[in-house]
Amino acid sequence: MRGVGCRRGAADPFSSSWRCIPRNHPFSGPPDEYRQKMETETASDAELASALRLSVMRLSRRMRQERSSQLTPTQTSALASLERHGPMTLGEIAAHERVQPPSMTRVIAHLAVAGLVERRPHPTDGRQVIAEVTAKGRTLLSDDRRRRDEWLTDRLAALSAEEIAALTRAAPILDALAGS
Repeated sequence: MRGVGCRRGAADPFSSSWRCIPRNHPFSGPPDEYRQKMETETASDAELASALRLSVMRLSRRMRQERSSQLTPTQTSALASLERHGPMTLGEIAAHERVQPPSMTRVIAHLAVAGLVERRPHPTDGRQVIAEVTAKGRTLLSDDRRRRDEWLTDRLAALSAEEIAALTRAAPILDALAGS
């Protein structure tokens, strides 16, 4: 077969099986060449991961500093989840936020005392409570987002067209990374 080479252990050099692979495949070159290529790619991947981690953490910290409310990040996140997903039980909110239900009980209690969340009995299970964002909570979230968007918009205005284009391409990729 033209363009295909067969050799022992193409995917696993310690394997006793024979495999046929295309000549342009990364495993098709001499083992030392492949090893060097993979080490270089791994090093650059590790460097990229480190640079991205630092950049994202710094930007996240700076965005938190621009918040207008006195809520903790956990309280703000729980409030935003309720706004995004609608009324939920405390267990459902805890699952969305990836925290234990007792922690979410305390968070929602604080938000309720502040008038940002309303708690009401579950319609079919008297042991549970449904939480819902109040108008005051929606206003707080809206003001918070507006303030952070304004800060970021000011920073973006200082960038070149090429930098803006790169960020436009990177935004969906970063979002996919965050969701994985």
